[in-house]
Amino acid sequence: MNRSVRRVTVGVAGLAVLGMTATLAGAQTDAVKEKPRLYRYDSYWVFPRAHWGDVDKDNAAGNQKILAPALADGTLVGYGDAENLMHSAEGFTHAN
Repeated sequence: MNRSVRRVTVGVAGLAVLGMTATLAGAQTDAVKEKPRLYRYDSYWVFPRAHWGDVDKDNAAGNQKILAPALADGTLVGYGDAENLMHSAEGFTHAN
């Protein structure tokens, strides 16, 4: 009787493993939805210290006029400005 109980237990366990394998294999065959391609554009600028205020005004106006509507309609997924305050004549001072 022990032998027949073992056979039944092994048979049920084998069917359970087979069922889990079939379920996992089916999950792997689902098509993966491809994401749209994203592009990134970086620009670096060097401005004299005397013009930094003008650059900030232009960036704010340009963002509101051009980039904000493009972000709202989904053309852009994000945008930003950066400043690197430097005390040397060489190197980039602003980035878009």
